[in-house]
Amino acid sequence: MRQFWITLKQFILYLLLSQGIMVVGGIVAAIRGGMNGVEKDVMMDYVFSSKITLWSFVLGYVLTIAVFLGSRYVKIRTGRIEHDVTRED
Repeated sequence: MRQFWITLKQFILYLLLSQGIMVVGGIVAAIRGGMNGVEKDVMMDYVFSSKITLWSFVLGYVLTIAVFLGSRYVKIRTGRIEHDVTRED
């Protein structure tokens, strides 16, 4: 049962990391759009088509995967992900 909670905690932390980076990218794109005079009714289209938003999505996913694979909780062997239960918090 302890392993389940460790895995759940990791999943939530990685989710917050990736989504947090994406949200920050969207906010930066919206601020930039406002400074460039983008109308409020087309702001959402501007934000989602912005390169800032695209790169924040890429950075969020890549960083999350790098942290996940670099974690000592997870070992990759023969194409399978195994949970390392020897590590203590």
